Amino acid sequence: MNHKWTLFEDWVVLPKQDTIIESEFECEFLQKCIQIRDKKAKVDQQFHKDIEKIKSGVYKISFNARKRLLELGYKI
Repeated sequence: MNHKWTLFEDWVVLPKQDTIIESEFECEFLQKCIQIRDKKAKVDQQFHKDIEKIKSGVYKISFNARKRLLELGYKI
C-alpha cells in the first residue's frame, strides 16, 4: 500500500514560486494597461518585467486576456 502512495507522490507536481494565479494576474495587468492608457499610471520597471514574463511563458494569460490586450494596443 505504501508503494502506491510513493508512486502517487512521484507524480505530484508543485508549482514554481513565481507562478501566479492567472485570473488574478490578468485582472491586475489589464487594469494597469488601462491606467497607463488613461495616463493614470506610468510604465514602470515591474510593468516591463511582467511583459517579458508573459512573452517568455512564465506568466500564462488566457485567450480573452490576449484579445483584450490587442484591443488596448499591446501586441504580446
